[in-house]
Amino acid sequence: MKPRSRTAAAGSDFLKALGSDLAALVRQLRYTLHEQIQQLAQRRRSTRKSTRPRRAPSTGRSLHRLILGLAVVGIASMLVVSAALLWALLGLPIDRRPSGPNQPTLLLEAADGEALGRVGLLRMPDATLPEFGPLLVKPC
Repeated sequence: MKPRSRTAAAGSDFLKALGSDLAALVRQLRYTLHEQIQQLAQRRRSTRKSTRPRRAPSTGRSLHRLILGLAVVGIASMLVVSAALLWALLGLPIDRRPSGPNQPTLLLEAADGEALGRVGLLRMPDATLPEFGPLLVKPC
């Protein structure tokens, strides 16, 4: 079994904590909304004289909490995505820019065939014809 890295474990713990916080927020909002609905129903029953339903004074407060909760979830999501992007980008090697893709590769050889140097994108050693295999090279 492959050992997990500390970064992956920390990321997993962070996502678990974020999930439990979001679950607690949803439970609290559901409870608050349920209370508001019960209070509104109780006021309608107690005030049968009024034909115009009155709005509960704390409904605006619960709506404000809902909007605030959604904003916090959105900001937390953006932070998680930006942290993941930074984590991925910081893993890339920081080298000098490679020479352009249109620039040819040049191999300098001595008169006896010994390689003196190479310029361009391809920096791998040369391979002989038998190393390519029969599927890549078909002899005529």
